[in-house]
Amino acid sequence: MKNKTSRRLAAIAGLAGVTTIALSSMGAGGAAAGALPGGTATQKLIDGTSVTVTLKDEFVNIQPSTVALPTSRNVWLSGKVLVDIAGEADGATVDAGYIVGCQLNFGAGGEGALGLENAAPATPGGERVTTPGGEAGLGFSLQPGKATTVPVIQGGDDDPTNFTFEGNQGGIAYSQETFRIDGCAGFAEAKAYVNVTVETPSVTGIVTLWGKPFSIG
Repeated sequence: MKNKTSRRLAAIAGLAGVTTIALSSMGAGGAAAGALPGGTATQKLIDGTSVTVTLKDEFVNIQPSTVALPTSRNVWLSGKVLVDIAGEADGATVDAGYIVGCQLNFGAGGEGALGLENAAPATPGGERVTTPGGEAGLGFSLQPGKATTVPVIQGGDDDPTNFTFEGNQGGIAYSQETFRIDGCAGFAEAKAYVNVTVETPSVTGIVTLWGKPFSIG
């Protein structure tokens, strides 16, 4: 593959001191944290190559704004993305992140109601911010009925928001990747997406995995 940058699976940092509780809507001053179900998708390409994409150890930590505005939330997300290719493969490119919507229904079971083509990229409309814990993150305004995408690799022009590996296996771990939502006066929801572009000697295929939707207040 042209991009020889290889980002292998990294050890994920633990969420020390965070208690796992049921996710729920947040009131003023509230917070929520909990494990998310992740998911697995397997697809066979036209040349017989089988591609399995797994999202595991997915975890969310949600905090209200430091100024206690109900229209703002601070979100931290962790997880692991694994790609396993059964067949002769040259490698793959992985684009992973979250679609975030304000008062937006992703559909029963989180399947298919909203695709990436319906969500504007987060980076052009957002700005880099500093969260209360000192971590850099992405901040954006999100009006009712609107959605945006937040990549788990938040890069610039010289640091793409996807990663590439060679061979049959690869992955990435992300720990407490953070973003802030402003301007959402109603219910907010998010779900993970993983798009994997696989190259074999005879075909290029794309496999997509959707996570389950979850409330962010």
